[in-house]
Amino acid sequence: MRPNTRESTPNKLSSGDLTLPPKDNTQPCLREACQIQTCLQNNNFQESRCQKVINELFNCCEELLKSGGESPSCSSVNNKKKGG
Repeated sequence: MRPNTRESTPNKLSSGDLTLPPKDNTQPCLREACQIQTCLQNNNFQESRCQKVINELFNCCEELLKSGGESPSCSSVNNKKKGG
């Protein structure tokens, strides 16, 4: 019997050329931030074409902030809330 030589792959979703991390609580809103990066790269950095994923990050960060959480992925949202 031949041993299984296939390596197991981590639970990651692929979108475009970038691999997105799984949605989990280790770094909230990271997945949404990565989706923005991928969208911008795939759309020649035209922000208007990525408004849906940008809104998803803002919504994720809003919910996180309401619950008292924080994430590096939400630093720009935090700055806008503080007027920065």
